[in-house]
Amino acid sequence: MLELKFGQRGLKLLFLVGFCGEFPMSLLARYPGYYDYNRRIVTSLVREGYLKERKFRDYDNHVVRSLSLTKKG
Repeated sequence: MLELKFGQRGLKLLFLVGFCGEFPMSLLARYPGYYDYNRRIVTSLVREGYLKERKFRDYDNHVVRSLSLTKKG
Protein backbone atom coordinates (compact mmCIF):
# COMPACT_ATOMS: atom_id res chain seq x y z
CA MET A 1 0.00 0.00 0.00
CA LEU A 2 1.24 3.44 -0.95
CA GLU A 3 1.57 5.94 1.88
CA LEU A 4 0.95 9.53 0.89
CA LYS A 5 2.74 11.99 3.16
CA PHE A 6 3.23 15.72 2.78
CA GLY A 7 6.23 16.54 0.61
CA GLN A 8 6.44 13.19 -1.19
CA ARG A 9 6.47 12.96 -4.96
CA GLY A 10 3.21 10.99 -5.12
CA LEU A 11 1.29 13.66 -3.28
CA LYS A 12 2.86 16.38 -5.43
CA LEU A 13 1.73 14.51 -8.54
CA LEU A 14 -1.80 14.30 -7.14
CA PHE A 15 -1.78 18.07 -6.52
CA LEU A 16 -0.54 18.68 -10.06
CA VAL A 17 -3.22 16.49 -11.64
CA GLY A 18 -5.89 18.04 -9.43
CA PHE A 19 -4.79 21.55 -10.36
CA CYS A 20 -4.78 20.81 -14.09
CA GLY A 21 -7.93 18.72 -14.15
CA GLU A 22 -6.47 16.41 -16.78
CA PHE A 23 -2.74 15.95 -17.06
CA PRO A 24 -1.26 14.59 -20.32
CA MET A 25 1.23 11.77 -19.79
CA SER A 26 3.59 13.28 -22.35
CA LEU A 27 4.29 16.14 -19.93
CA LEU A 28 5.47 13.70 -17.27
CA ALA A 29 8.88 13.77 -18.97
CA ARG A 30 9.14 17.47 -18.10
CA TYR A 31 8.27 16.90 -14.43
CA PRO A 32 11.38 17.14 -12.20
CA GLY A 33 13.14 13.84 -11.52
CA TYR A 34 13.63 10.70 -13.53
CA TYR A 35 10.87 9.73 -15.93
CA ASP A 36 10.99 6.01 -15.03
CA TYR A 37 10.58 6.74 -11.32
CA ASN A 38 7.75 9.21 -11.96
CA ARG A 39 6.02 6.67 -14.20
CA ARG A 40 6.31 4.01 -11.50
CA ILE A 41 4.70 6.36 -8.98
CA VAL A 42 1.88 7.13 -11.42
CA THR A 43 1.34 3.40 -11.98
CA SER A 44 1.11 2.79 -8.23
CA LEU A 45 -1.33 5.70 -7.83
CA VAL A 46 -3.51 4.23 -10.58
CA ARG A 47 -3.45 0.79 -8.93
CA GLU A 48 -4.39 2.26 -5.55
CA GLY A 49 -7.33 4.08 -7.13
CA TYR A 50 -6.20 7.69 -6.68
CA LEU A 51 -5.73 8.38 -10.40
CA LYS A 52 -7.46 7.26 -13.56
CA GLU A 53 -5.54 6.89 -16.81
CA ARG A 54 -7.47 7.35 -20.03
CA LYS A 55 -6.45 6.73 -23.63
CA PHE A 56 -7.75 8.71 -26.58
CA ARG A 57 -7.18 8.16 -30.29
CA ASP A 58 -7.13 11.12 -32.63
CA TYR A 59 -7.87 11.11 -36.33
CA ASP A 60 -4.31 9.97 -37.23
CA ASN A 61 -4.53 7.06 -34.74
CA HIS A 62 -2.11 8.74 -32.35
CA VAL A 63 -2.72 7.63 -28.79
CA VAL A 64 -3.01 10.41 -26.22
CA ARG A 65 -2.87 9.34 -22.57
CA SER A 66 -4.10 11.56 -19.77
CA LEU A 67 -4.48 11.37 -16.01
CA SER A 68 -7.38 12.56 -13.91
CA LEU A 69 -8.34 12.28 -10.26
CA THR A 70 -10.87 9.81 -8.94
CA LYS A 71 -13.15 10.36 -5.97
CA LYS A 72 -10.56 8.68 -3.75
CA GLY A 73 -7.87 11.08 -5.01
